[in-house]
Amino acid sequence: MSQKSNKSGAQRVIDFLASPEIFFYTALWMIVLLIFGTVDQKYIGLYLSQYKYFSSWFVWGIFPGGRLTMTVMFINLLTKLVFKSPLRWDRFGTLVTHSGMLLLLLGGFFTAYFSKEGAMSIFEGDSSAFFEDFHDLEIAVIDKSPVDHDSVTAFSNDYIAEGAVLSDPDIPFTIGVETFYRNVDLKQREGTVAEDLRGAAQRFELVETDLKLEHGPYGTDGLTHVGRVGDQVDQDFAYEAARQTGLAILSTLKAQLGSLDRIQRVVKLLGLVNSTADFYGHPAVINGCSELFAEVFGEEAGIGTRSAFGVAALPGNITVEIEGIVEVE
Repeated sequence: MSQKSNKSGAQRVIDFLASPEIFFYTALWMIVLLIFGTVDQKYIGLYLSQYKYFSSWFVWGIFPGGRLTMTVMFINLLTKLVFKSPLRWDRFGTLVTHSGMLLLLLGGFFTAYFSKEGAMSIFEGDSSAFFEDFHDLEIAVIDKSPVDHDSVTAFSNDYIAEGAVLSDPDIPFTIGVETFYRNVDLKQREGTVAEDLRGAAQRFELVETDLKLEHGPYGTDGLTHVGRVGDQVDQDFAYEAARQTGLAILSTLKAQLGSLDRIQRVVKLLGLVNSTADFYGHPAVINGCSELFAEVFGEEAGIGTRSAFGVAALPGNITVEIEGIVEVE
Protein backbone atom coordinates (compact mmCIF):
# COMPACT_ATOMS: atom_id res chain seq x y z
CA MET A 1 0.00 0.00 0.00
CA SER A 2 2.82 2.36 0.90
CA GLN A 3 4.77 1.50 -2.27
CA LYS A 4 1.72 2.27 -4.39
CA SER A 5 1.29 5.62 -2.65
CA ASN A 6 4.94 6.57 -3.19
CA LYS A 7 4.76 5.67 -6.85
CA SER A 8 1.63 7.74 -7.23
CA GLY A 9 3.34 10.69 -5.54
CA ALA A 10 6.41 10.38 -7.75
CA GLN A 11 4.20 10.23 -10.81
CA ARG A 12 2.41 13.41 -9.73
CA VAL A 13 5.78 15.17 -9.39
CA ILE A 14 6.80 14.01 -12.88
CA ASP A 15 3.46 15.16 -14.30
CA PHE A 16 3.93 18.57 -12.72
CA LEU A 17 7.55 19.01 -13.87
CA ALA A 18 6.64 17.93 -17.41
CA SER A 19 3.63 20.25 -17.60
CA PRO A 20 3.47 22.35 -20.81
CA GLU A 21 2.26 25.28 -18.68
CA ILE A 22 5.70 25.55 -17.07
CA PHE A 23 7.36 25.99 -20.45
CA PHE A 24 4.69 28.49 -21.53
CA TYR A 25 5.13 30.72 -18.49
CA THR A 26 8.95 30.50 -18.37
CA ALA A 27 9.12 31.35 -22.09
CA LEU A 28 6.74 34.27 -21.52
CA TRP A 29 8.85 35.51 -18.61
CA MET A 30 12.01 35.27 -20.71
CA ILE A 31 10.32 37.55 -23.27
CA VAL A 32 9.63 40.05 -20.47
CA LEU A 33 13.26 39.92 -19.35
CA LEU A 34 14.39 40.29 -22.96
CA ILE A 35 12.30 43.44 -23.41
CA PHE A 36 13.50 45.05 -20.18
CA GLY A 37 17.09 43.97 -20.78
CA THR A 38 17.10 45.40 -24.30
CA VAL A 39 15.62 48.73 -23.20
CA ASP A 40 17.97 48.97 -20.21
CA GLN A 41 21.01 48.64 -22.47
CA LYS A 42 20.47 52.27 -23.38
CA TYR A 43 20.98 53.33 -19.75
CA ILE A 44 23.43 50.84 -18.22
CA GLY A 45 25.19 49.32 -21.23
CA LEU A 46 25.27 45.85 -22.76
CA TYR A 47 27.36 44.03 -20.16
CA LEU A 48 25.58 45.36 -17.09
CA SER A 49 22.22 44.66 -18.70
CA GLN A 50 23.26 41.09 -19.49
CA TYR A 51 24.48 40.59 -15.94
CA LYS A 52 21.39 42.10 -14.33
CA TYR A 53 18.69 40.32 -16.34
CA PHE A 54 20.19 37.15 -17.81
CA SER A 55 23.21 36.11 -15.70
CA SER A 56 21.47 36.52 -12.35
CA TRP A 57 19.28 34.15 -10.36
CA PHE A 58 16.97 36.94 -9.26
CA VAL A 59 16.08 40.37 -10.65
CA TRP A 60 14.41 43.28 -8.87
CA GLY A 61 14.97 41.48 -5.59
CA ILE A 62 12.30 38.74 -5.71
CA PHE A 63 11.58 37.92 -9.36
CA PRO A 64 13.40 35.07 -11.14
CA GLY A 65 16.30 36.20 -13.28
CA GLY A 66 17.34 34.67 -16.56
CA ARG A 67 19.53 31.98 -14.99
CA LEU A 68 16.78 30.67 -12.70
CA THR A 69 14.16 30.88 -15.46
CA MET A 70 16.29 28.90 -17.90
CA THR A 71 17.07 26.30 -15.20
CA VAL A 72 13.35 25.71 -14.63
CA MET A 73 12.81 25.54 -18.39
CA PHE A 74 15.63 22.99 -18.76
CA ILE A 75 14.16 20.74 -16.02
CA ASN A 76 10.73 20.99 -17.62
CA LEU A 77 11.98 20.04 -21.11
CA LEU A 78 14.19 17.24 -19.80
CA THR A 79 11.37 15.71 -17.76
CA LYS A 80 9.02 15.99 -20.73
CA LEU A 81 11.54 14.35 -23.07
CA VAL A 82 12.45 11.47 -20.75
CA PHE A 83 9.09 10.59 -19.25
CA LYS A 84 6.42 11.98 -21.57
CA SER A 85 7.80 11.64 -25.10
CA PRO A 86 7.61 8.06 -26.43
CA LEU A 87 10.08 7.11 -29.13
CA ARG A 88 7.83 6.94 -32.18
CA TRP A 89 8.36 8.06 -35.77
CA ASP A 90 5.25 10.21 -35.68
CA ARG A 91 6.82 12.21 -32.81
CA PHE A 92 10.24 12.55 -34.42
CA GLY A 93 9.87 16.32 -34.97
CA THR A 94 8.88 16.91 -31.34
CA LEU A 95 11.81 14.84 -30.08
CA VAL A 96 14.29 16.72 -32.27
CA THR A 97 12.87 20.09 -31.19
CA HIS A 98 13.02 19.22 -27.48
CA SER A 99 16.54 17.82 -27.81
CA GLY A 100 17.73 20.90 -29.69
CA MET A 101 16.37 23.27 -27.04
CA LEU A 102 17.96 21.19 -24.29
CA LEU A 103 21.31 21.37 -26.06
CA LEU A 104 20.99 25.14 -26.44
CA LEU A 105 20.23 25.58 -22.73
CA LEU A 106 23.03 23.18 -21.76
CA GLY A 107 25.45 25.05 -24.03
CA GLY A 108 24.44 28.32 -22.38
CA PHE A 109 25.14 26.80 -18.97
CA PHE A 110 28.65 25.69 -19.92
CA THR A 111 29.34 29.06 -21.55
CA ALA A 112 28.20 30.96 -18.46
CA TYR A 113 30.28 28.94 -15.99
CA PHE A 114 33.36 27.90 -17.94
CA SER A 115 34.02 30.55 -20.59
CA LYS A 116 36.56 33.33 -20.01
CA GLU A 117 36.32 36.74 -21.59
CA GLY A 118 39.32 38.48 -23.07
CA ALA A 119 40.72 40.34 -26.07
CA MET A 120 43.04 39.10 -28.81
CA SER A 121 45.27 41.57 -30.67
CA ILE A 122 46.15 40.55 -34.22
CA PHE A 123 48.25 42.95 -36.27
CA GLU A 124 47.98 43.08 -40.03
CA GLY A 125 49.95 40.28 -41.63
CA ASP A 126 50.64 38.68 -38.25
CA SER A 127 49.09 35.86 -36.24
CA SER A 128 48.25 35.37 -32.57
CA ALA A 129 47.76 32.33 -30.33
CA PHE A 130 46.67 33.95 -27.06
CA PHE A 131 44.16 36.38 -25.63
CA GLU A 132 44.37 38.78 -22.70
CA ASP A 133 42.06 39.67 -19.85
CA PHE A 134 42.83 43.24 -18.85
CA HIS A 135 41.66 42.54 -15.30
CA ASP A 136 44.30 39.85 -14.70
CA LEU A 137 47.97 40.60 -14.07
CA GLU A 138 51.01 38.35 -14.36
CA ILE A 139 54.78 38.22 -14.06
CA ALA A 140 56.43 36.85 -17.19
CA VAL A 141 60.03 35.64 -17.53
CA ILE A 142 61.13 35.63 -21.18
CA ASP A 143 64.17 33.71 -22.35
CA LYS A 144 65.28 35.08 -25.73
CA SER A 145 68.30 32.78 -26.13
CA PRO A 146 66.56 30.24 -28.44
CA VAL A 147 67.10 31.23 -32.05
CA ASP A 148 63.66 30.38 -33.40
CA HIS A 149 61.39 31.34 -30.49
CA ASP A 150 61.05 33.03 -27.12
CA SER A 151 60.64 30.80 -24.07
CA VAL A 152 58.04 32.35 -21.75
CA THR A 153 57.26 31.35 -18.18
CA ALA A 154 54.34 33.28 -16.68
CA PHE A 155 52.99 33.45 -13.13
CA SER A 156 49.37 34.55 -12.91
CA ASN A 157 47.98 37.04 -10.44
CA ASP A 158 46.86 34.19 -8.15
CA TYR A 159 50.50 33.39 -7.30
CA ILE A 160 51.58 36.99 -6.59
CA ALA A 161 51.30 37.84 -2.91
CA GLU A 162 53.53 39.25 -0.20
CA GLY A 163 56.00 36.61 0.95
CA ALA A 164 55.38 34.28 -2.00
CA VAL A 165 58.26 32.52 -3.78
CA LEU A 166 57.80 31.95 -7.51
CA SER A 167 59.74 29.11 -9.10
CA ASP A 168 59.55 26.88 -12.14
CA PRO A 169 61.78 24.12 -13.56
CA ASP A 170 62.20 26.12 -16.77
CA ILE A 171 63.87 29.10 -15.08
CA PRO A 172 67.24 28.84 -13.24
CA PHE A 173 66.27 31.12 -10.35
CA THR A 174 63.42 31.91 -7.97
CA ILE A 175 61.47 35.14 -7.53
CA GLY A 176 60.65 36.28 -4.01
CA VAL A 177 57.79 38.73 -3.51
CA GLU A 178 58.98 40.91 -0.65
CA THR A 179 56.05 43.35 -0.75
CA PHE A 180 52.92 43.52 -2.85
CA TYR A 181 51.41 46.93 -3.64
CA ARG A 182 48.13 47.55 -5.42
CA ASN A 183 49.20 50.99 -6.54
CA VAL A 184 52.75 52.38 -6.73
CA ASP A 185 54.94 55.20 -8.04
CA LEU A 186 58.52 54.93 -9.27
CA LYS A 187 60.88 57.03 -7.17
CA GLN A 188 64.57 57.61 -7.86
CA ARG A 189 66.80 56.17 -5.18
CA GLU A 190 69.02 58.41 -3.08
CA GLY A 191 72.25 57.53 -1.34
CA THR A 192 74.05 54.19 -1.35
CA VAL A 193 72.51 51.40 -3.39
CA ALA A 194 72.31 47.95 -1.83
CA GLU A 195 74.63 45.41 -3.43
CA ASP A 196 71.91 42.82 -3.98
CA LEU A 197 69.90 45.11 -6.29
CA ARG A 198 70.17 44.65 -10.05
CA GLY A 199 69.06 46.50 -13.16
CA ALA A 200 66.55 49.32 -12.80
CA ALA A 201 66.19 48.53 -9.09
CA GLN A 202 69.60 50.14 -8.55
CA ARG A 203 68.21 53.50 -9.65
CA PHE A 204 64.52 53.32 -8.74
CA GLU A 205 62.34 52.05 -5.92
CA LEU A 206 58.63 51.37 -5.69
CA VAL A 207 56.67 53.55 -3.31
CA GLU A 208 53.12 52.65 -2.37
CA THR A 209 50.74 55.48 -3.20
CA ASP A 210 47.24 56.40 -2.23
CA LEU A 211 44.59 54.28 -3.85
CA LYS A 212 42.47 56.14 -6.35
CA LEU A 213 39.07 54.64 -6.99
CA GLU A 214 36.25 55.57 -9.31
CA HIS A 215 32.83 54.09 -8.69
CA GLY A 216 29.16 54.29 -9.51
CA PRO A 217 26.18 52.94 -7.54
CA TYR A 218 26.75 49.19 -7.88
CA GLY A 219 25.48 46.42 -5.61
CA THR A 220 25.68 42.63 -5.62
CA ASP A 221 23.10 42.46 -8.42
CA GLY A 222 24.75 45.14 -10.57
CA LEU A 223 23.72 48.75 -11.06
CA THR A 224 21.28 49.98 -8.41
CA HIS A 225 20.57 53.68 -9.08
CA VAL A 226 19.90 55.11 -12.54
CA GLY A 227 18.32 58.40 -13.53
CA ARG A 228 18.92 62.14 -13.78
CA VAL A 229 18.21 64.22 -10.69
CA GLY A 230 15.66 66.93 -11.32
CA ASP A 231 13.39 65.18 -13.79
CA GLN A 232 13.80 61.38 -13.50
CA VAL A 233 14.69 60.94 -9.80
CA ASP A 234 14.64 63.16 -6.73
CA GLN A 235 17.35 64.30 -4.31
CA ASP A 236 16.64 61.58 -1.73
CA PHE A 237 17.10 58.92 -4.40
CA ALA A 238 20.39 60.53 -5.42
CA TYR A 239 21.55 60.62 -1.79
CA GLU A 240 20.96 56.86 -1.53
CA ALA A 241 22.83 56.44 -4.83
CA ALA A 242 25.84 58.25 -3.34
CA ARG A 243 25.68 56.07 -0.23
CA GLN A 244 25.52 52.93 -2.37
CA THR A 245 28.50 54.19 -4.35
CA GLY A 246 30.37 54.63 -1.07
CA LEU A 247 29.56 51.02 -0.14
CA ALA A 248 30.90 49.89 -3.53
CA ILE A 249 34.13 51.83 -2.89
CA LEU A 250 34.51 50.21 0.54
CA SER A 251 33.93 46.78 -0.99
CA THR A 252 36.67 47.38 -3.55
CA LEU A 253 39.06 48.69 -0.90
CA LYS A 254 38.49 45.65 1.31
CA ALA A 255 39.04 43.31 -1.64
CA GLN A 256 42.28 45.05 -2.61
CA LEU A 257 43.74 45.68 0.84
CA GLY A 258 42.41 42.67 2.73
CA SER A 259 41.09 44.86 5.55
CA LEU A 260 39.69 48.36 5.91
CA ASP A 261 41.90 48.75 8.99
CA ARG A 262 44.81 49.58 6.66
CA ILE A 263 43.13 52.83 5.63
CA GLN A 264 44.58 55.79 7.54
CA ARG A 265 42.24 58.46 6.23
CA VAL A 266 40.11 59.60 3.33
CA VAL A 267 42.15 62.16 1.41
CA LYS A 268 39.67 63.43 -1.15
CA LEU A 269 36.28 62.79 -2.74
CA LEU A 270 35.11 64.10 -6.09
CA GLY A 271 31.40 63.61 -6.68
CA LEU A 272 29.64 63.97 -10.04
CA VAL A 273 25.86 64.19 -10.01
CA ASN A 274 23.81 63.46 -13.12
CA SER A 275 21.37 66.36 -12.88
CA THR A 276 19.35 68.96 -14.74
CA ALA A 277 20.61 72.53 -15.13
CA ASP A 278 18.19 73.84 -12.47
CA PHE A 279 19.27 71.42 -9.72
CA TYR A 280 21.65 72.89 -7.15
CA GLY A 281 21.78 70.32 -4.34
CA HIS A 282 24.93 68.50 -5.45
CA PRO A 283 26.75 68.74 -2.09
CA ALA A 284 23.70 67.36 -0.27
CA VAL A 285 23.65 64.39 -2.66
CA ILE A 286 27.33 63.52 -2.15
CA ASN A 287 26.73 63.72 1.61
CA GLY A 288 25.41 60.17 1.20
CA CYS A 289 28.96 58.97 0.63
CA SER A 290 30.71 61.41 2.99
CA GLU A 291 28.47 60.55 5.93
CA LEU A 292 28.97 56.82 5.29
CA PHE A 293 32.76 57.22 5.41
CA ALA A 294 32.45 59.28 8.61
CA GLU A 295 30.45 56.41 10.15
CA VAL A 296 33.04 53.81 9.11
CA PHE A 297 36.33 55.65 9.73
CA GLY A 298 35.25 58.36 12.18
CA GLU A 299 34.79 62.05 11.45
CA GLU A 300 38.49 62.90 11.66
CA ALA A 301 39.74 60.18 9.32
CA GLY A 302 36.61 59.71 7.24
CA ILE A 303 36.10 63.28 6.03
CA GLY A 304 38.70 64.75 3.70
CA THR A 305 38.56 67.47 1.10
CA ARG A 306 35.57 67.21 -1.19
CA SER A 307 34.12 68.62 -4.38
CA ALA A 308 30.66 68.06 -5.86
CA PHE A 309 29.59 69.02 -9.37
CA GLY A 310 26.57 68.58 -11.55
CA VAL A 311 27.00 67.09 -15.03
CA ALA A 312 24.61 66.76 -17.95
CA ALA A 313 25.08 62.98 -18.24
CA LEU A 314 27.04 60.03 -16.83
CA PRO A 315 27.82 56.65 -18.42
CA GLY A 316 24.79 54.37 -18.42
CA ASN A 317 22.69 57.25 -17.04
CA ILE A 318 23.92 56.40 -13.52
CA THR A 319 22.81 58.93 -10.92
CA VAL A 320 26.22 59.61 -9.36
CA GLU A 321 29.86 58.80 -9.89
CA ILE A 322 32.40 59.29 -7.12
CA GLU A 323 36.18 59.35 -7.31
CA GLY A 324 38.01 58.80 -4.05
CA ILE A 325 41.61 58.92 -2.82
CA VAL A 326 42.52 57.23 0.46
CA GLU A 327 45.79 56.98 2.37
CA VAL A 328 46.88 53.47 3.30
CA GLU A 329 49.45 52.37 5.86
